[in-house]
Amino acid sequence: MQNTGKVEKYIRRYTMIRPGERVCIGLSGGADSVCLLLILNELKEKLGFTLAAFHVNHGLRGAESDRDENYVREICGRLQIPLQVFAKDVAGLAEEKGLSLEEAGREARKEAAEEACTYFSAEKTALAHNRNDCAETLLFHLARGTSLTGLAGIAPVSGRIIRPLLCLSREEIEEDLQAAGIPFMTDSTNEEDAFTRNRIRHHVLPVLKKEVNSRAVDHLFAAAEDIREAADYIRREAKEKAKTLVGRQACGDARISDLLLKEPALIKRTVLMETLKDLAGTAKDLSRVHVRLLEELFSAASGSRLSLPCGLSAVREYGCIRIGRERKPAETETQLLKINGITRVGEAEFAAETIKIENFHEKITEKRYTKWFDYDKISGSVVIRTRSTGDRLVVDAAGRHQKLSDYFINEKVPSAERDSILLLARDDTVLWVTGMRMSEHVKVTDKTKTILKVTLRDRSMT
Repeated sequence: MQNTGKVEKYIRRYTMIRPGERVCIGLSGGADSVCLLLILNELKEKLGFTLAAFHVNHGLRGAESDRDENYVREICGRLQIPLQVFAKDVAGLAEEKGLSLEEAGREARKEAAEEACTYFSAEKTALAHNRNDCAETLLFHLARGTSLTGLAGIAPVSGRIIRPLLCLSREEIEEDLQAAGIPFMTDSTNEEDAFTRNRIRHHVLPVLKKEVNSRAVDHLFAAAEDIREAADYIRREAKEKAKTLVGRQACGDARISDLLLKEPALIKRTVLMETLKDLAGTAKDLSRVHVRLLEELFSAASGSRLSLPCGLSAVREYGCIRIGRERKPAETETQLLKINGITRVGEAEFAAETIKIENFHEKITEKRYTKWFDYDKISGSVVIRTRSTGDRLVVDAAGRHQKLSDYFINEKVPSAERDSILLLARDDTVLWVTGMRMSEHVKVTDKTKTILKVTLRDRSMT
């Protein structure tokens, strides 16, 4: 093949294949994938790798689909390249998952690639995208609205997926096959304008090449490469900043500090987008609109809330915004505190014991999860529960009360956490806001005769 040397340089440039690896090619039977198969077959001994291939019969084009499958079987048999063929009901998958045929086809091919790599123990999947595909992708994303990452087009390496033909145009590929007398299959749906990318291919790029610049595809591809390098640099910088500006909570939520606002706009927006993608587990349905809304949330009043795609929500809190999954506040059943026993509430465990003052030899210190109460001042039962309307806390020795809601505000307790904080209470009087403060009127004094010692443990941490 005339372009084998050019592809070899491109493979080496991005270290796409290492000696000893097995590469599994996605083989449709079209010009691009056949060219990829032949070039990699020429390079396998020189670069020290082995080849396998997989083909997906989508079942959408009847006899044409069977023709493509038969051709793939024939060429792999002739070259003695192991092949696995998958029959996928793409139409059924599209209906089941509410996808377009194009999306369902991509999902079916992705699933087949993973199965084939497992079957052949392959380290890499080679796909036959060319630089025209990259130019079309850039224009498609630009027109629909995207970030720098979208403008980067198609990456030469994405995890274990490699694209060795990105250095070639579609015209170069077809000319190479024709010069070598190698046949290839043509997908009739590529000639239809039903798909957006086909309309870009048939109508937009030809106009650019004819009316603007004959090398439009090359220039778009070069711009995509520059943008990808810039985006990669910005992403690395944003990742470093996120180490100190984004904190992950045990519940999975992310807290993004107000200090992010001091960063350059591109870093700030990249941190926000990468945090969203990390929490959502996908980039689908996330766009710059959601990043802008998050930026605006930093200027909103505390407690302001924003609904986001993928079941996420963001809340303005003191000094940060919190992003996490939408969820209802946990309902905690009121439980009676067992005196001289253990009380379990979810993963929390309360150990309570009474001690006569003459037998008490501990030093009372400020501890977050152990408190000592004057049991003589506690009349009636003590319960464990979450907050209720009317809760109050005694805040000084004079007996002055403060609403629990006001206490939470003063202490800058995030609104998302207030409903899950466990309380020790008697009626509407809070004896202890666990992890925080206890009521002044039940503290041990020199007149105390019986002490109630309560220790809170988290069983999930043991």
